[in-house]
Parts: sequence; C-alpha cells; structure tokens
Amino acid sequence: MDVPFHWMKYFNIPSVIAWDERLKHIDGYTFAIVHMLDNKEGCFISNKMLSTMLGRNGQSASNSVGRLVKAGYFRTNIEVIKTEEGNRTKRTLRINHTYLQAQRRLMEEGGGDNFRAIKKLIGQEIWTIKKLIAEDNILSSKEDNNNEGLQEDPSLA
Repeated sequence: MDVPFHWMKYFNIPSVIAWDERLKHIDGYTFAIVHMLDNKEGCFISNKMLSTMLGRNGQSASNSVGRLVKAGYFRTNIEVIKTEEGNRTKRTLRINHTYLQAQRRLMEEGGGDNFRAIKKLIGQEIWTIKKLIAEDNILSSKEDNNNEGLQEDPSLA
C-alpha cells in the first residue's frame, strides 16, 4: 500500500501559536498543516484542500490563514496566472521563522501584550509554589511562617 507522505508526519504546533491571544485554536492546526507541507518552494495549499484537512468550510480556512498572516507567523505571496480559461491566483505560504523565534523569546521573557494568559498562569503558579513552600516549611516557627509578602499580584487578576 502506498501511503501519502503527510499521513506519516506529526503536527507541530509551537506553544507561541497556542498562547497567542490574537489567534484561535483552529489557527494552530492551520499552522501545523502549512508547516508540514512547507518546503524550499513554499506551501501551495488551496483553501479548499486546507478546509478539507481542517474539517471546516473554505471561509474558515481562509480566515485562519488571514489571522496568521496578519499576526506575522506566515508570509504570503499571491501570483496571478493567466490561462486560456481566464486568470487564476496562486498563493504561496511560508512560515516566518524570524518572527516566530522573536515571539518565542518575547513569550519566554514575559513580555508582549499577546501573551497575557500565559503570563497570568505563570504568575499564579509562582505564587502557589511560594505559598506551598511557606506552609510546608516545618523547620520554621509559626511566627516566621506567616506568608508575609505572598499577597497575590493585583496585575495578574
């Protein structure tokens, strides 16, 4: 049995895509499909094929690509090709690796407005860990273990 190459590949959705509040969940799958099909010439997937792979309608696929382009994760090139039947367009999608890496660094440093959700979760996790350490410290007396300075950061609420 001859299995198409893309059946044997894994989807790769970077955490920076998953945590970017400008994007929807479907955009992560769109990114993964384009990433899987991107090669040195680019990815030439049509909205129809993309919508079939996503299990959505063509407009959803087009909107998803548009959000990823607008956010900076994809670069796109649209070419008009003249044929006997008329003009048709050929869209090439490329992963913008430079922007992806810059966003990854920004997310890891806790910067940028796009990552408020992850910053809030990390802040809550740090606060919880500090609280647990203070409560479970059996070597200190009750006076030392009064959770001083562990008030939740109001900017995270």
